[in-house]
Amino acid sequence: MLDVSAIDPERSERAHALTGALTVTAARAIEERFFRERFRREWVVAVAPPEEGATGMLLAVDNHQRIVGANRAARTSLLLDDYRLRSGVSVWSAFERDPSLFRRKDATDIPTSLIVAGSDETWPALVTPPESPAAWQQTTNDALHTRPRLDSLATLTRRAAPSPARGGLPPGAIRRVREHVEAHLSESMDLAELAAIAGLSVYHFARAFKQTAGVTPHHYLVHRRIERAQEMLARSGLPLSEIALAVGFSDQSHLARHFRQTLGVTPGQFRWSLR
Repeated sequence: MLDVSAIDPERSERAHALTGALTVTAARAIEERFFRERFRREWVVAVAPPEEGATGMLLAVDNHQRIVGANRAARTSLLLDDYRLRSGVSVWSAFERDPSLFRRKDATDIPTSLIVAGSDETWPALVTPPESPAAWQQTTNDALHTRPRLDSLATLTRRAAPSPARGGLPPGAIRRVREHVEAHLSESMDLAELAAIAGLSVYHFARAFKQTAGVTPHHYLVHRRIERAQEMLARSGLPLSEIALAVGFSDQSHLARHFRQTLGVTPGQFRWSLR
């Protein structure tokens, strides 16, 4: 355990910066180990976006090439939530199709490059095959399967030539995206769909949208759904379950969780406060 809860004013700023970096690195390694342990029977794809300082993504993919698990970076970048993961979204909604990658019989990691859907961008990736049933009880195999890989991918990304800097979304593109979101708020939307409307690759769209709107596409979508739910709570007596579906949440508890995280109260408490 590394305790960094106290700051000693006698220590140099450089020492504190080093401690902070070590803490972040350790936390990410622990997070990756837990992820790989949880999805040891699936294909685990580690992806390193080329942007400087970007957090690596982890995806768990089943034998039907559906995403069944994603770490926080992947959920944010690819607009993945529990509802979409339960629905069985294909990994090829984010990357150009290469089904043969998940049919290989390699017993070790498979280094590859994934092409972002709708673009010519290639991101370095490392695919870890599922553990065989015979290996599930072997401790030594556990250590090999759960070993963090994202740091090595980040090193490869830093060595690659940096991509040219991009600005925010053009006014026409951001207007089209916002109009689409407003018109289809009750429906499931993924990052590839919004990127296509803007006319950009998934990665460039996510980065340009954040530069323009100040938040990620996922946060913007959730925020608009919460605002629409507030309007319906104020103007109608519809049950919370119906309002949740009408604004694009999978169920009432999904709405309540995001509502509380955003506003600090439940939908029911918010409705009561308007009386």
